[in-house]
Amino acid sequence: DDEDASTAKWRPQGLTTMHTSNGSRFALISWYGRMDEGYANRGGRISFVDLTDMPIDEYLTKMPRVSSFKYQHVLLVDQNLCTLTNIHAGGIEYQNGILYVADSRKGQQSIIEFDVTNDLYASNNFFSSEISQDVPSILLEYQYVLRASSSFHTPIKPSFLSYDIDNQKFIVGTYAKCGKERIHMHEDTEECMSGKNNNLLWFDRDNVNLTSPAPCTHYFPEMQGAVSVQNQDKTVVWTSSSYGALRNSHLHTFRTTQPIDRGCPEILEQNTYLFPPGLEDLHIEDTISPKNRFMWMQTEFGTRQVFAVPLGQLLRRH
Repeated sequence: DDEDASTAKWRPQGLTTMHTSNGSRFALISWYGRMDEGYANRGGRISFVDLTDMPIDEYLTKMPRVSSFKYQHVLLVDQNLCTLTNIHAGGIEYQNGILYVADSRKGQQSIIEFDVTNDLYASNNFFSSEISQDVPSILLEYQYVLRASSSFHTPIKPSFLSYDIDNQKFIVGTYAKCGKERIHMHEDTEECMSGKNNNLLWFDRDNVNLTSPAPCTHYFPEMQGAVSVQNQDKTVVWTSSSYGALRNSHLHTFRTTQPIDRGCPEILEQNTYLFPPGLEDLHIEDTISPKNRFMWMQTEFGTRQVFAVPLGQLLRRH
């Protein structure tokens, strides 16, 4: 709605999609409360956007008419029902009933897991039945809350998160500012493009800790999201780089012949495309037919947009 489109108190960051067993389809969007607006103590929230009536196949040939989509904000809380103060929630991924949220807070730097099936509560019923002490007013402002179930650490700062469907690995990456130029300026210099802090990491959920596996470095500056897929005998990787509210974002893409599970991908046939300012998290939506997959993206500034591109259109460039 108009208020969410322009609010300075919350800023959208991550996105993923969710398909339920009863045939429903959702886009999930993460927001974080802005410190400069006095909302850091509210932590993060997730917007569940109902896409069930959005046609999939028609998007491959034409743009169908869609009126509007209903959505509901859900507040994220920890296991003690406290808000996740100062969380950035820069990237999210939904897999097998679990919502994974990248928490880049200083001192935390972890991936938080939320069991959407078992820990999504209608706040009035939940608080009245399970909580005896006074409930913070912030929580009561929300009809629904999502309670954290566990968390784990990765070897690098988790600024964003996604999942490689083909290689069956999570991808986590680190945002790293480069250069001393004033804000909103592009920093695609050779030095910035090969910065040692431009980290990406492909990992298995059950085989990751603070020191392993070793991260991949020297990719792109100001990364906000990353995804990868298998295309014939190659792996194709996309990363988004944002340069503030006034300059176009970049969608970097490259392919590599090296399997993801055998070391860090080498950048081959690299290209960069212009996108609207504030391009953030990236997500590949899996569908019944691989050719109908979509890459989802969103922007955080100006006219906030959430949009999907048929993956086949992007792969034809490779």
